[in-house]
Amino acid sequence: MNPEQPPYQPQQTPIRPQEAAPQPTPAPKKGIILPIVLMAWPAAGIILAIILTLLSGMSTGSSDGELFGEPSTLQTVLNIISIALGGLSMAGGPISFIIGLVILIKRKK
Repeated sequence: MNPEQPPYQPQQTPIRPQEAAPQPTPAPKKGIILPIVLMAWPAAGIILAIILTLLSGMSTGSSDGELFGEPSTLQTVLNIISIALGGLSMAGGPISFIIGLVILIKRKK
């Protein structure tokens, strides 16, 4: 160091509030909803099918004391919907779960 040189002093510039560093924004969770839906819909479909089957079974009561009465139209429709929903959940569930798991693992962080 030269004796003629003054010691180094960094210049400080005043920081105005509008020039302050921007606040970090939280990173959006890109693509997390689709894998979760793909992984969860089979279980939700099976639960809904069971609930529909129970509702259909509760409406079989007959007022004239018969054990097995004629099924109503509502009961028939509920049975068809519950069978279709349960079958779709069982058939497409494993494939959908695997696809959702792969998408969840492969997504960029």
